[in-house]
Amino acid sequence: MTVCDRAKETCPTIHGGTETLHWSFDDPAEAQGSDDDRAQAFRRVRNEIAEKIRHWLKTEAGLP
Repeated sequence: MTVCDRAKETCPTIHGGTETLHWSFDDPAEAQGSDDDRAQAFRRVRNEIAEKIRHWLKTEAGLP
């Protein structure tokens, strides 16, 4: 699984019957501003990833 466009473009792929997922998220390392602003960017992306995983588990893996 990749979570940023740069990784999707540069990481090697392994072929052989596996599903590859790509979810594009902002790169929080590129956030500008104060330490608090940058920390908020990391928390926002963390929360977006967590929500995406929860949704995927419900819809694709059949978990509650």
